[in-house]
Amino acid sequence: MRAAAARDAYGRPDPGAPAVEVVAVGCTPADANTLAIALRNAGIAVHAEVAADLNELVRLFDAGQRDLILIDIAAVADPAEIIDALQSSGQPVASVLLADDPAANLSLVEQLGARDIVAQADTERLALIVRREFHSVTVMRDLDEARRRLAAAEQRCDHLLGAASDAIAYVHHGMHVRANPAYARLFGFTDTTEVEDLPIMDLLAPAERKKFKGVLRDLDSGEGAANTDTVVVREGGEECPVTMTFCAAQVDGEQCSQIVVRERREEEPAGPVGTPTILPDESDFLERVDAVLTAGTSDTAPFGLLLLDIYNAGQVQKRLGLARTEAAMQELAAALQALAGQTAGICGRIGDYNLALLAPLSTAGQSLAQQGLDILAAVAESNDALKGATPEFNLAVSVADAPGTKASRLLARARETLHPLTAWRNGTAVPVPATAQVKPVDPAMVELIDNALAHDRFRLKYQPIVSLQGDTREHYSILLRLLDPNDVELSPADFLEQAAASERLVAIDRWVVKNSIRELAEQRAEGRKIVFFVTLSSAAILDHGFLLWICDCLREHQAKGAWLVFQFDVHDVIEHVEPARHLAEGLKKINCNIALDHYPRSTDAEAVLDQLPLDAVRLSSEFMVDLATSNERQAQLTDINRKLQERGLKTVATAVEDANSLAVLWNTGVNYIQGYFLQEPSNSITYAYDG
Repeated sequence: MRAAAARDAYGRPDPGAPAVEVVAVGCTPADANTLAIALRNAGIAVHAEVAADLNELVRLFDAGQRDLILIDIAAVADPAEIIDALQSSGQPVASVLLADDPAANLSLVEQLGARDIVAQADTERLALIVRREFHSVTVMRDLDEARRRLAAAEQRCDHLLGAASDAIAYVHHGMHVRANPAYARLFGFTDTTEVEDLPIMDLLAPAERKKFKGVLRDLDSGEGAANTDTVVVREGGEECPVTMTFCAAQVDGEQCSQIVVRERREEEPAGPVGTPTILPDESDFLERVDAVLTAGTSDTAPFGLLLLDIYNAGQVQKRLGLARTEAAMQELAAALQALAGQTAGICGRIGDYNLALLAPLSTAGQSLAQQGLDILAAVAESNDALKGATPEFNLAVSVADAPGTKASRLLARARETLHPLTAWRNGTAVPVPATAQVKPVDPAMVELIDNALAHDRFRLKYQPIVSLQGDTREHYSILLRLLDPNDVELSPADFLEQAAASERLVAIDRWVVKNSIRELAEQRAEGRKIVFFVTLSSAAILDHGFLLWICDCLREHQAKGAWLVFQFDVHDVIEHVEPARHLAEGLKKINCNIALDHYPRSTDAEAVLDQLPLDAVRLSSEFMVDLATSNERQAQLTDINRKLQERGLKTVATAVEDANSLAVLWNTGVNYIQGYFLQEPSNSITYAYDG
């Protein structure tokens, strides 16, 4: 279908819009040409064709979309037959009658169901009618498209609700109006229909019902309740402690409340256990550090910048989930903030898993690096959130040994020396020098990488990216695994550092791109509208031959660039602006799409958006932390999402792990979502996009 034309406030076609497609039925070619010239002289772009009868008109409609039909009632034997055929076709199209004496035939307009009648010679009024009817037709098409997208979005929402592992229901005035299978299973029902029209009070333990009446009153009054702990009764009579989380929703146009129910384990606390430690983000932290460093003099003690992060955060998050990983970061932040209080220092959170501390070195009874190690040791030993995972940490220290040192330069030095704590992994806390340490190349891992490149021992994993706005294409994020000699899959955190140290990153990127394009070509040949999101490393950005190599791959597999979205990490763009822009612009020339990955919450990140010809932005997983319960975070996400979409960019929310966050993302207007709530990365392309 041709896209709807642009229109002004009066419904007149924009000069740059597609021409109005007109078919004159019963007119001679000369008459039709005269009408077309008159309309063009009136400022209307028009394509005019002639149909001698109904069969010819049907043939023209089969060949393409038409906007307006002009019917000469004096030359057509049965105008009603033509108009009936147009109405039964289901296509939005306007029919206008041509008559020598319109006033005498005015009753035919209502009788036949036409839009208007005009004299063929009255070109001024004809132009007015064409403008009006073209506007009407395009509005009808827009409405049809909006209805189609709404139906597709509702169908997708129904599918996501049905496939969700969380127990979700919708309640109106205390009565269930809808529930998903997980909700029915939680309460011991075999079918969701058994829950519908059932009062929610019937599912509560008798001792809880009086308290819960207050919750229902709050919901009905519109005040809502973030969450409440209660006890429910399963169908067999067994009592079960749960936490219920509420948010406003609509079902079939009626206001109601969405309830997400989670079982509460005995060892879990029954409510909030504390207030999250809120640290300044990177821009705020650097601003504060600059103020401190600028105020220093030659007599001032030097400042040290301690940088900590979770080295294998991806593995930890995969094993523990986003919430528990964030809890670990909060405890680490609290410990670092306590040290800041002792040393008159400044703390900041400068990334998803990066924390920083600026402290005067003279106030530290021992080295700043050793204090950092002591913090990591204490947190790793006492942190319940980390149980079940083996976190590995990075640590670095840089020193502002001269007054006026810029905060950004101090942070850059620390990042340059940031490295895994090899000794820490063996359970020993030892001081780490502030000077840069280059991690030695591991010959065994390099051999494993070389073997994988030579014998296809890498594996592509596919994680669906689902549209919340009715996009019918299938989108997948491409992830990578390396098979060890026992065919155990290793994640990038296990081998990418060694690949970078041994200069194998470009070869790995080429393997990923080539195999992604090959898989795409095969899927497209089967008729599937699949798009892959593929990440490029900094090494690929700096490889001058990478763009030509991609062109060769597309040509070899007869694939199109439009099937691919290449992702540039925001930190790589900041560090390599010109090479990143050059590569992105080249990819755009072969119709590839460009996405910015790990877009942060910091307000100064907007400047990066101007560096590349972007189509999409993938939001950092930090956006999802406490999203369902924090009004502040929801407001910030709404604001950032709006600004990105105003730039014409699609937005992708990552690390979506629960139904409550999904509801917020839906209301925020994010375009796409990705995360374990939908599906874990899979070896095959199996996600049911059509529900």
